[in-house]
Amino acid sequence: MALSAAVIDEVAALEALVPGWDELAEASALPTSTGTWNLAVARAYGEPVRVAVVRDGSEIVGIVPLVERQGPYATRELHIMGANVTVGNAPPSIPGREADVAECATAALARVRPSADRLVLNGMPDRHPWAALMAERWPGAMRRLIKRESVTTEWLIDAQPGGYDAWLAARSARFRSQLRRHHRRLQSLSIRTRVTANTDELPRDLEAFSRLHRARWADRGGSRPMQPALERTLAEAGPRLLRQGRMFVLSLETDDRIVGSHVWFNAGGHHLGWLGGFDPELRGEPLDFVGKAVCIELAFARGATSLTLGPGDQEHKRRMTDRQETITSWRLPLRGPRRVTVVGGLAVRHARQRHADWRERRSGGSGLEPPERVEVPGGVQ
Repeated sequence: MALSAAVIDEVAALEALVPGWDELAEASALPTSTGTWNLAVARAYGEPVRVAVVRDGSEIVGIVPLVERQGPYATRELHIMGANVTVGNAPPSIPGREADVAECATAALARVRPSADRLVLNGMPDRHPWAALMAERWPGAMRRLIKRESVTTEWLIDAQPGGYDAWLAARSARFRSQLRRHHRRLQSLSIRTRVTANTDELPRDLEAFSRLHRARWADRGGSRPMQPALERTLAEAGPRLLRQGRMFVLSLETDDRIVGSHVWFNAGGHHLGWLGGFDPELRGEPLDFVGKAVCIELAFARGATSLTLGPGDQEHKRRMTDRQETITSWRLPLRGPRRVTVVGGLAVRHARQRHADWRERRSGGSGLEPPERVEVPGGVQ
């Protein structure tokens, strides 16, 4: 039977699709692409939605969730839903049917009026085929002008027989010794770890998570992702995700307060370390290092087949993981009503970049120095 697609532009009309949407995210191993999470994001941020639901008969075989935002020069942009707060979002679908879903969904999305001027695919791991599929199949896309906006890496762990013990044995002797020493140090400070056990504990733990994440970034300009809208997202989606077993919250605490926190998501055996925070008064203590190691142990205990610690080039991520993969953000001009403006804007951006590169070469710099502060939503930081 031929596939069919319908584009839904009302969040309320999507609620009935959440169970099937969650199942597709589970099948695709996309922890932050569930309907539970994405609809909470859509409601909290209040952005117009364009969600293509692809069916084979009565069966939903794929969902391409987009939101509309205003881009430069009053252009209309379509973004992957949820990519403003997490990395690794992609359209969930039945494995093996991605190309068919992309072709059907993009055709339906291209017919929606008013037309979009640009498709923006932020923070999409290269291991997922969706950037190429949507660029190839979107009717009228100006593929020759596709712009690779930014590239970073995420750090992954591949599960081996033996789970956490096998992972730990594969680390260096120095790493294992350091981890034991750090555990003893936290014990000497009467700091212990606790996993949120139920939805009654969750509000307090999420409040501490938000507070500690903000505190962690306070002296570096603040946290971009941790805004009131994200806290509303967590308050709505958190209880359901916790009951589903698709999220856990790890707290590091003393007798009277929480001093460290980590939030992880999972689907289809893939566990994603999202954001973390710790008390700046304990900045010199190994809260982050031990917290990540405990989260890895928890993920293996919950049947993880792969784990990611997210983007960022911290040394401990190199030591904890097995490999890295590329995360790329793309901008694809579409043949919308403002296509001349879009192409002109691209020309200006490219000219500015070439000028900046020329100035860097002239000054004798390599242009490869990392920025002073890098914070990418979706990584354990």
